[in-house]
Amino acid sequence: MKTLTDPDATKLEVDNIRRLSVTRLGLLKRPSQAELRQGRAPKERRVYTVNVILDSLPGRKLGFKIEERDSDIHLAVRDKNGSTIIAEFPDSGCTAEAELRSRMNDAREALVKACDGKPPKGRFRELRGTATITGVLYFDFFHHQRGVSANVAEIHPVLAFASTDCERI
Repeated sequence: MKTLTDPDATKLEVDNIRRLSVTRLGLLKRPSQAELRQGRAPKERRVYTVNVILDSLPGRKLGFKIEERDSDIHLAVRDKNGSTIIAEFPDSGCTAEAELRSRMNDAREALVKACDGKPPKGRFRELRGTATITGVLYFDFFHHQRGVSANVAEIHPVLAFASTDCERI
């Protein structure tokens, strides 16, 4: 599901992009376990655009890294209210048969270009700046991930990334 290779990926509402804040995404009601077992919940067939802040918060570091287990880029971001969410950029090796594969690859390349290169593997690098992220809503499970939202919602996969002021700290 996280790479749009599941059967429900063809049901994505790609032409009906919703704009929400990180705070609002974190307040969406999490689907029931029964819904999640049946495939994509209706909320996970939606694409959202969100404006984010890349800077860490006092006592709560954000940033990006390459995940060791799957080589996805994990980006922890926030909004002006301090609410956080994770945005994931899948590795192209995991998206061979994926719907919207080129958009996922373009988003990952845009992140790397805007933020002066690839993030480190396995450890976070803090960033500064702002960005606009567009991607599919996905409800993960809690496993102590940096930047996790209250409802464990993520933007996964990211389909577009734009920033004119991203910089590494």
